Amino acid sequence: MDLTLLKVDAHTGDIFNEQADRLAGEGANSGSTFKINPNYIREQQCHFKWKGESIDTDIKSFVKKKEEIESLTTWFTQHHTKDSALRSFSLKLLNEELPTMTTLYTRKPDIYTKPECPFCGKYKETNTHVFLCSEKGKQLKISFRATVKKIYTKEKGNKDLKGLMEKITRGHFMKINHNRQVFGTQPHDRFEFNDLIRGLIPKSLYKIIRSTLNSADMAKQMVMNIFKTWKEILYNNWKKR
Repeated sequence: MDLTLLKVDAHTGDIFNEQADRLAGEGANSGSTFKINPNYIREQQCHFKWKGESIDTDIKSFVKKKEEIESLTTWFTQHHTKDSALRSFSLKLLNEELPTMTTLYTRKPDIYTKPECPFCGKYKETNTHVFLCSEKGKQLKISFRATVKKIYTKEKGNKDLKGLMEKITRGHFMKINHNRQVFGTQPHDRFEFNDLIRGLIPKSLYKIIRSTLNSADMAKQMVMNIFKTWKEILYNNWKKR
């Protein structure tokens, strides 16, 4: 019997070849997975499983990776780092969970007799009041402007810096609303410095920075860098308290 071998290129017009190519493409692009019964793999003397699932990989590499993940997870959950401490502070600040006098009075009224600030005695000591008490608010406004200026000049130098800082200073998000220390945040309140202290990012700040940059991605990254430094400033102020 004579055999003639022909190389069949894809898409040559052969109906079965095109059908096979189409099915292969659908399978490759479907994103679905399928299981292979390991019992049909005769070459393997044993089959490794993890939580009831067969492991189709080198078992030594799998165990090594598993131990690395568990070791890192255990270390980070049991040892505080600078980043984890900052994240914890940021979440507590945003959700009114810092151990201020108001929080302590609410949780332990038998121990803490009043929620007022022990330093000024004028307002309740809330998460935001800690950073607005006495002259602290004015000092933090200076720190925030200095942070914006430092990060902006690092990227763009002094180009358009004067106009940018003037817009920052005039921004409503730089205004302190002391009434909110008495009545809390109301639905009609605009974004103010009180909200900056909580770690919230105003859209108007992004728009101001974006107007001086050619790239939206660069503007977003600059805002993120500003607020990372800003939260570190707030955290250091909290620790001094």
